[in-house]
Amino acid sequence: MIEVCFAGKKDLDTLQDILWENEMGLAGDIEEHVVLKKNEKIVAGAKIAYLGDDFFHLEVIGVKNELQGKGYGKILIEKIIHNPWYYSLYESQKENHFKITTVSKGTKKGFYQQRGFMPCDFTELLYPYNEQCCECPEMAECNPVPMILKWDSKE
Repeated sequence: MIEVCFAGKKDLDTLQDILWENEMGLAGDIEEHVVLKKNEKIVAGAKIAYLGDDFFHLEVIGVKNELQGKGYGKILIEKIIHNPWYYSLYESQKENHFKITTVSKGTKKGFYQQRGFMPCDFTELLYPYNEQCCECPEMAECNPVPMILKWDSKE
């Protein structure tokens, strides 16, 4: 059985390990993150932040290394895209349009493109995300790609 839910304090070590495997860390409090569980075991996690005016930023997303390529990242990101207000802990009337940005490692760009994200310029990201790679000593190896998903649905 697969479920996506908010993380709790008991999930801290497991989620941190998954994100570290993906060369990331927690982005704020553990309770602000969501986890994907298969048979009650955490296999992936993410955090999306609401920036205002129906604008979001996917701060982190990671899948256990040995489970990558099995569709868990796809399930998690599609849940988030379907209702970013809920997964960002922001209670709001769901709008038919929004934007989600993220910064992908160059090798992961295709994952985001398959979900509708397009490469963009860092200037399209809101502060502080538009500057997050400026001083990074690993920028050349990471080859970061700012990405944006523009959602407009006439539901």
